[in-house]
Amino acid sequence: AGDEQNNLSPEDAACAIEDEIYKVHGDNVKAYRSKALALKNNLQKNLPLRILVLSGNLLPSKLITLSHQELATDEIKKWRDNVLNYHKLAIMPGEENSATTDQFKCGKCKERQCKYFQMQTRSAD
Repeated sequence: AGDEQNNLSPEDAACAIEDEIYKVHGDNVKAYRSKALALKNNLQKNLPLRILVLSGNLLPSKLITLSHQELATDEIKKWRDNVLNYHKLAIMPGEENSATTDQFKCGKCKERQCKYFQMQTRSAD
């Protein structure tokens, strides 16, 4: 019986979440609507997140501060990590394709000892 008191009905959870969104965004209708729709979509798609909210283990005040990355399902998080790793590897030049020169000035450190490389571009012919 003690566990049941911590569980929220979906309606009670929705009201509590909406109250917290209003506390943060107030009369800013655009921000309020954007946050409400984002949370609605994420709670519909992410069962573990929904269970955390309904069980009372994730308070609405904390829920509304989570980023879209934190709200995503584990599957989407894994997919994003794979895409990020793929792109990191794709942009890393191999040592055999790079050279050192003093013709260019580094934008970060302002030194003239830079490594540069040429990347192949795709054409549409």
